[in-house]
Amino acid sequence: MSTEVSVKNEIYQITIPAEEVYENEMLRDSIDMIRGQQIIAESQATDEQIAELADEVTNTWWKNNKDRILDGLSD
Repeated sequence: MSTEVSVKNEIYQITIPAEEVYENEMLRDSIDMIRGQQIIAESQATDEQIAELADEVTNTWWKNNKDRILDGLSD
C-alpha cells in the first residue's frame, strides 16, 4: 500500500502505511507536529500555566541531564 491523498467535501484525507511512517523521519515529525497542534487547540490551559509547565519540564530535563552534558563538554 502506498500513501494516498483524497479530498471529499472540502476535507483532506491522507492515508499513510505505518511502515512508511516508521521509516521516514520527516513523516514522523509531521505527524507529531499535527498531534501537538491538536492537543494545543483542545487545551484549556492558560498561557501562564503553559509557561510554568514549560519551565518545570526544562528544569527537570536539565537536572536529569546536567552531569552528562557537562561531562561531554570536558572530554
